[in-house]
Amino acid sequence: IKGLRNLKDLGCEFAAIYGASPLYDFEGLPSYVKAAEEMGILTTIIVDGIGGDKDKEKIQQLYDVGLRSLTVSEDFVPYDKSSSLKSKAGLVLLDWFVKLPDIRDVEIITTVTNQNYKEVLKSVPTLLKKYGSKAWFSFDFLHLDRGHPGTKCKGKDSSLLLNRKETLSFLTSLLVLKQTGYNIHQSKTFLKECLKNLSMVTDFTWKCAPDEVFPSWLTIDCDGTVMCCDDFGTDRSWKIWNFDISDFDDFTTSHVNLGTSA
Repeated sequence: IKGLRNLKDLGCEFAAIYGASPLYDFEGLPSYVKAAEEMGILTTIIVDGIGGDKDKEKIQQLYDVGLRSLTVSEDFVPYDKSSSLKSKAGLVLLDWFVKLPDIRDVEIITTVTNQNYKEVLKSVPTLLKKYGSKAWFSFDFLHLDRGHPGTKCKGKDSSLLLNRKETLSFLTSLLVLKQTGYNIHQSKTFLKECLKNLSMVTDFTWKCAPDEVFPSWLTIDCDGTVMCCDDFGTDRSWKIWNFDISDFDDFTTSHVNLGTSA
């Protein structure tokens, strides 16, 4: 909570709480969400729904202390039995949560692969219509471990990666959905920039944001360590409770020197 206060002083207005699922280690989470919301940092929690009714009970506790946003992970095309159970359970939670009073928003997120991108484009309009104007869709392209210390991107199997043609098809269709009024989280600017330079996706040279506003977001690990994005190794000396504006300059320098593209 001391770290939250520091984030607020740095101008933070939003925090997404994720894990795997933050519900797996629930102790203290209601106090954390309550503190964030009361100091004006809007929160969402990203869950997989596998816990079923137990997850619902925990989310109800978070709702009771101020949580007004829920994000669920959806695979659209299951990778295995566990993936299938997770995707179905997440939408069941969303069905319940979206009916609670005073909900701010809900979001469905997915990792886009060459196996699911067509189903994503087919299903997203239906889901967004079902959940109404407060529902959003967001995505991340599958990306591999690029050898960075501390990376959370594991594995080197490229069989699920989109090629240039598939990437072009996905981005073009998603931009059309965005322009026709569907709540696609990524901005038109981002989608158009990716379309102008498909290698940002296919060759893994994308960035979180333009240099002048880098970094656009930070990951705070469970021990308080501050990292840029979620694919960046540090010596774990930057802690959120004493993080300072000047540290952003160090992050930018480290980012450039390592040749990463987050």
